[in-house]
Amino acid sequence: MASQAHSIPNSNNKWHQVWQSMSSAIKSKKVWKKIGFYVSIILFAIVMFFPFYWMLIASLKSATEITATTPSFWPSFNFGNWWQILTNSRFIRYLLNSLIVAVANVALTTVVAILAAFALSKLKIKGRAYIIAGMLVLIAVPFEVLVITNFSTMVELGFYDSLPALFIPFAASVYYTMILRNSFLASSDKIYHAARIDGASNFRYLTQILIPQAKPTIISIMLFAALASWNSIMWPTLIIRSDENMTLTFLQNFFKLEDGLVQQEMIMAASLISIIPTVVLFVFFRKYMTRGVNMGGTKG
Repeated sequence: MASQAHSIPNSNNKWHQVWQSMSSAIKSKKVWKKIGFYVSIILFAIVMFFPFYWMLIASLKSATEITATTPSFWPSFNFGNWWQILTNSRFIRYLLNSLIVAVANVALTTVVAILAAFALSKLKIKGRAYIIAGMLVLIAVPFEVLVITNFSTMVELGFYDSLPALFIPFAASVYYTMILRNSFLASSDKIYHAARIDGASNFRYLTQILIPQAKPTIISIMLFAALASWNSIMWPTLIIRSDENMTLTFLQNFFKLEDGLVQQEMIMAASLISIIPTVVLFVFFRKYMTRGVNMGGTKG
């Protein structure tokens, strides 16, 4: 009996030791998983931000340094490139043209999207279901398919080689309209009918009820439209020919030398300056991008 009494605590101690070893192994696995996760995040961040770092140091190099056989990963802090860019009247004109096109594109796209979304969500339009189905099909059509049609339309309207040609074809966006329509659908039709019975017009209901409720979605649409216009490359190169109407898309032509070579350090400095507005928009309004799209996709 005494031997049995002594054997029970010994067996319990053995099981306790086994459990401690297993728990320590599990904890060590969790620790290694956390370490692996953070290491992968750091490596991903390095890969993502290295092009921006290279752009920064390249913009601070001289022509000799940037064309050296052995590249240097440290900047020489030559701010002369930036000064030449900011004091160049041609670059300022390109920058102003990009700002004008972006503002006009945002204003026109937002107004059209709001009006179209209101009509498709609250007004009783004959064949509305077929219109919505057709718009959903058009979302899958890439812009490249419509390039020839848009180009011919701009030429016939007399907008070839002009700033309006850069934002008129993008005034009606099916994608933005459908997102905003879904956001408007979140507002009950009972509120709309009650407002109409009280004598409120459609314009008053739209401006005082729907637009304030869909503010995050509208702001996200404005941000996406601004970024799309600012970063557009293919369409401006097709429709713009004169130097006075060129945007920041044509920076490479601006810094091309007589022998055909390109001033890479100047292009890097100009590109770095040109992406500052997009970075500012993303930093200060990134929460509206996610909130607006989520609100616009909750109800169809």
